[in-house]
Amino acid sequence: MDAKRSEEHRRRRIPRRWVLRTAIVVTVAGFLLTVIHPTIDEGRQARGSAEEPSSCEAPFHTVLDGADNLPGGELPLNSESIAAKCREAGRTRYRQGIVLMGVGGLAGLGVAITVLRSRVRERRHRLSA
Repeated sequence: MDAKRSEEHRRRRIPRRWVLRTAIVVTVAGFLLTVIHPTIDEGRQARGSAEEPSSCEAPFHTVLDGADNLPGGELPLNSESIAAKCREAGRTRYRQGIVLMGVGGLAGLGVAITVLRSRVRERRHRLSA
């Protein structure tokens, strides 16, 4: 009977590990979405120069601190358009990052609860035997 339980326990541990690893990866990906600076296609339109992509403030900075996202240095002709697109990109990325971190956290919590429940069951079984 003990061999059967250990085989069953081993079969359950493998999926838990994969779910936990996936939860960690999803959580880290969500965090990175909130801190990495997005780039928008609309670039600076300075007088007589070619258009180059614009880098925005970090999404958490845009959402939590209300960053204006105006490009640094001499303001280009389309600075308000760049700032508006950066704010929208920051808000979108921040929402996506928060959702991913929530999903990863819930999956990790689910694995933790499952492991704790199985340990409590094993302990009860040992005490009753």
